[in-house]
Amino acid sequence: MDNTTGSNSFESVCKLCMHFYPNSGYCSKIKLNVRKNPQSFFEKCDVKFFVNIKEPYSSRLRFKTLLILGKLIYFFGWIIVVASAIFIFISLVQTFRTNDISLSDIIIIISGIVIFINGILVVCVGQLISCFVSIEHNTYEISNFIKSMHVFKNKNIQ
Repeated sequence: MDNTTGSNSFESVCKLCMHFYPNSGYCSKIKLNVRKNPQSFFEKCDVKFFVNIKEPYSSRLRFKTLLILGKLIYFFGWIIVVASAIFIFISLVQTFRTNDISLSDIIIIISGIVIFINGILVVCVGQLISCFVSIEHNTYEISNFIKSMHVFKNKNIQ
């Protein structure tokens, strides 16, 4: 990047970077207010540490495998729910078509309902995994923000 275009040239890059705080002009990566000292931006960063905030959320996550696992569990949970709903429906249709409800028909319908409930619980587990990954990501981002603002005076606190 050419720094001869003036002190505002860093803003065209920095405003899209996740390390830049537009209200204060502070860059958390190079630990500097680049708005007050734009020349230091070109010396210390010059887009080496640029991370686009418009980049998809999932590409900035640290636990991508866990997120994929959560989505797979969620997907298979819905397959279980749909399959059990179809199973229950077919069992009820056959039972009422014959007008004869036997003990085996009741056991089959109850089994379908239990499988349906278990499928809903599997969907919930998949969503919980995705939720925990999102909470971790947000906590990580907030932690980095707080560290960049030098809230803690004690250097031992990381």
